[in-house]
Amino acid sequence: ECFEVMEDLVLGEKFSDSSLKQKLFNRLLEDSNDHAYDDWQEFIIDILRLCAEVADTVALRLLLKDRIMAYLNNPDIDEYAAPLLQILHRLIVVYGTDAEALQFEEENSAHASFREMLIERAKKENNFEKVIALAMEGEKQDDFHAGRTPQWKEIRYDAYKKLSLKAEQAGLAKELLFEGHFEYYQELKDLNT
Repeated sequence: ECFEVMEDLVLGEKFSDSSLKQKLFNRLLEDSNDHAYDDWQEFIIDILRLCAEVADTVALRLLLKDRIMAYLNNPDIDEYAAPLLQILHRLIVVYGTDAEALQFEEENSAHASFREMLIERAKKENNFEKVIALAMEGEKQDDFHAGRTPQWKEIRYDAYKKLSLKAEQAGLAKELLFEGHFEYYQELKDLNT
């Protein structure tokens, strides 16, 4: 409930004068370093996300980036790297260029969320070969994540379909079917005339 109130305050001050936003930013940044949150990293991330909402000057964004980088350099917070990187990505999207955002996504494509962004970009450009390559990299990398591998295979399947690669499509449909995705039965049946 406290975070909801803080979020309402931050979003309410988003369009107010810069001195108030800077005070709010400084307070939030200071709070994000409070030892009360030592075992609750998700709350630290929420506070840093709020900081990003009012970091409308280069100086504030640099302070926020430094704080996030300090957390990213801590090996104990490794499982929270993706949400922290998403905050940095949002800053680039809002205040940087599309080329900078693309470069950031490519540099962090080891994280599923950034790989998905790259796949969406490739789909918009009708570059389905790149979609296939990104999905295959995702399959290899996320092999130990039981839930993610089928997601990458389904993305690859759709790309095969867009490129009319029937043999690859049939092979992957069979693989997905044998993994328990029965929705591919009819598609496999249609492909194997």
